[in-house]
Amino acid sequence: MDFITPVIVELENNRIRIDLYSKEGGTFLGMLYYERAKNGFLRKPIGLKKMACVDAKIETLFNLFPQVEPKDVLDYCQSLLSGGDKDTTNI
Repeated sequence: MDFITPVIVELENNRIRIDLYSKEGGTFLGMLYYERAKNGFLRKPIGLKKMACVDAKIETLFNLFPQVEPKDVLDYCQSLLSGGDKDTTNI
């Protein structure tokens, strides 16, 4: 997403917030909250050794950029948390 500037903020151990700003003007677009996913299958098989998005407030992003899909935003933020090796050219 070449029109977005992400800011990663570590809230506490195993909790992260990603703030999204536009590159043009620095308009606040929204935020996503991530927590470490469960390591077992006791209740739900969420995922192993990954951060999971537990909440998101990104309405402004979708209002200003209607071509962006929610899955694209989640993929982009997940790639940021895992080192940024995912191809995000179509986002």
